[in-house]
Amino acid sequence: MPSANVALITCCTKRKRVSAKRSLRLHPRLTESASEFAARWALALAETTPESSANDLYAGRGFNEIRATAKLIPADIFIVSAGLGLAEGNSQVPAYDLTISDGQDSLLPWLRHRGLTPADWWTALTQTRGDSAPLAAAIRKRRSQCVLLSLPSTYLAFVQRDLATLSEAEASGLRIFTSPRGQTMVPAHLHQFVMPYDGRLEGTELAGTQADFPQRALSHFAAHVLAAGSTVDADVVNVTKALRGARRPVLPIRIKQTDEQIAKILRQNWQHKGGSSSALLRYLRDEAKVQCEQGRFRLIWKQVGEEYAA
Repeated sequence: MPSANVALITCCTKRKRVSAKRSLRLHPRLTESASEFAARWALALAETTPESSANDLYAGRGFNEIRATAKLIPADIFIVSAGLGLAEGNSQVPAYDLTISDGQDSLLPWLRHRGLTPADWWTALTQTRGDSAPLAAAIRKRRSQCVLLSLPSTYLAFVQRDLATLSEAEASGLRIFTSPRGQTMVPAHLHQFVMPYDGRLEGTELAGTQADFPQRALSHFAAHVLAAGSTVDADVVNVTKALRGARRPVLPIRIKQTDEQIAKILRQNWQHKGGSSSALLRYLRDEAKVQCEQGRFRLIWKQVGEEYAA
């Protein structure tokens, strides 16, 4: 296994390792263009005191997997961020709350109102920093290295135009880790660099949730496949071999419920579970057999928690 010369690229997370009270929040005006808000956002960022390195800012299992893998290899980390553009892991950055995912502080309602896509925001944001395709530039700069890119479908759609500027030759050291849905967001000429991870990953020691699938797939690759000088064709074959014998789990059948119905279940079990978000989420999924994405659950859990705190 190589001891250096590797870069890991992943996405930011909503969860930060600092108090929300210290995070920069700035909302776009409905009449504001993407370039206008990007300029205002960039100014606000410049005036905000850095909190930590980008490596230490983000929380959650997916990012923890990347941190652990970077120490194991070792490797440099880069983060695709809705608020920072492409951030080097060791750079000092401010805490902020801005996302292209659903939920609080999401740009999606404003983008839809303006008839824009997350990719339009990536272009506007990165142009304020002097480069509309920083991800491709970073990969191009490291074309002689191994670059492991782990992004969910939402973030691949976010940077799709940026990635599309890479030629096949420039992407020779690139390996992409994403969900089957995310694979459809990869520019067609780069599909050959997608590693064939799927539901079999859940039959390995790195089972988890769909939210952190790309990062877990990258961790599995780093532990079981990564080898200096290996070709993309060899890596595809070796991933398939490494997953041989791993079985896709039988997914439980879960029912759909409204936010209020889920909130009622949480209230009924709040005291018994001590208000623990992890215990309540496990109960909701494993015992109540209710569908609930993690981000949606956290919003409902927070709302119920505020009721008990009042």
